[in-house]
Amino acid sequence: MAVHVPACPSCGCTSSRTWAPGSVSLPVASNMLCFDAAAARQVPRGELVLLFCGSCSLTWNGAFEEERLDYVPGYENSLHHSPAFSRYAAALARALVATFDLERGLAVEVGCGRGDFLRELVGAGCARAVGFDPSLPGIRIEDRLELYDRRAGVTDIEGARLVLARHVLEHVSDPVTFVTTLSSTGAGMYLEVPRAEYMFDAGSFWDLVYEHVTYFSAPALRALTRKVGYRVRELRPSFGGQFLSLFAVPGTTHRPAGPRHAGEVARLAAQFDAFGAAFATTVAHWSAQLTRMAEAGPVVAWGAGSKGATFLNLVPGSDLVAACVDVNPLKQGCYVPGTGHAIFAPAELASIKPSTVLVMNPNYLDEIAAVLRQSGLTPRLVPVLDGPGQAALAG
Repeated sequence: MAVHVPACPSCGCTSSRTWAPGSVSLPVASNMLCFDAAAARQVPRGELVLLFCGSCSLTWNGAFEEERLDYVPGYENSLHHSPAFSRYAAALARALVATFDLERGLAVEVGCGRGDFLRELVGAGCARAVGFDPSLPGIRIEDRLELYDRRAGVTDIEGARLVLARHVLEHVSDPVTFVTTLSSTGAGMYLEVPRAEYMFDAGSFWDLVYEHVTYFSAPALRALTRKVGYRVRELRPSFGGQFLSLFAVPGTTHRPAGPRHAGEVARLAAQFDAFGAAFATTVAHWSAQLTRMAEAGPVVAWGAGSKGATFLNLVPGSDLVAACVDVNPLKQGCYVPGTGHAIFAPAELASIKPSTVLVMNPNYLDEIAAVLRQSGLTPRLVPVLDGPGQAALAG
C-alpha cells in the first residue's frame, strides 16, 4: 500500500518529518471577537500536525483545512495599541519610505487590517498608500489612504513602488501563488512573518495558531523569494527576534543551494525535533505553575491575542486564570475563543487585584510594568517565555 508523503507547499519537496506531539487541537480563529462567553467556548477547533521540509526548512500544518477559516469583519489582531509595537511600526515605516523612495510613489499593503500601518507610512512621508483586507468593507479613510475589499485585486493597482504583506503570508495555504501575485506588480516587496527560529529556540508553543498554516525560517523565506524571481536585498530578525523582515527587489541571482543552506536546514531540523520533544513537558510545567500561582491569589494573563489564546487553550488548568487583559479596546469586553476567559481593560484590573500577571509576550514587559505601577498595583510579573528552562522565572 502506497504511503502518502505530503509535499512542502513552498518548494514541493516530499522529504518531511513530523513533530513529536502528533496532533494538537486549537480554535480555528484565535483572534475572532467573541461577545459572549458561551459562544467563545463553542468556537470550532482544528488540528495542528506540524511537518518540517528537509529541503527548504519550511514548517507547516499538514492538517490545515482552509475552508474552515473566513477572515470576516470581527477578526481583530492589531498590535498598534501597544507603545512598544507602535515604536517598532513607526521605525519600520520610516525605513520602508527611505529604502523604496516612497515619498515619490505608491505603497500597496495586502492584509492591511484597519489601515494602522498604512497610516504610519503616510505619516513617514509615503506619497500614497493603498490597502486590501478581507475583514473590512471597502472604505476610503483619508486623502492619501484607501482601503479596498476582497473583490479588488492587487494587480489592479498600477505603478506601485512597494507591495507589502505583514503577517499575511503565514495565513496562506499556497505561498508560491500568493508571493507570485505580489511579484507580478514588478514593485519592491516587503514581507514580514513570525520567525520560526524564535519559536523553536524559545520553545514558544504559544506561537502556534490554527490560522498559521506555515512557519517560515530565514532559509525558507529566502528560497521562496528567489523562486518567484526576486532578489533578497535584506533579510533580518526584527521585533526582538520574533519576526522575520524581508526587503526584496525584482531580479534574482540563481545561486544553487550550497553547503551553507544545507547546514542551516540541518540545524533547523534538529531544533524542530527538540521543539516537539519539549511540548508535553512544557505544557505540564505551566499547568503546575498555574496551580501554585492561583493558591497565592488571582492570576491574570496579559495579552488576549494569539499567544494568550493558545496558552489558555493548551495548558490544563487554565480555568484558574481569572481573566485576560489587553490594551486593544476592540478586544475589551470580549471573551477568549475556545476558553471563554473575559478580556479586561488594564484600568479594570483594580477590581481583580491580581497576585500574578502572566506576560504573554516578553517584548511588552516594561510597558506592562509601567501601567501596573501607575495603577498602584504590585502583582508578580511572570513572563511566559516558554518552558521548563524558564522555571526560575515562575519559581
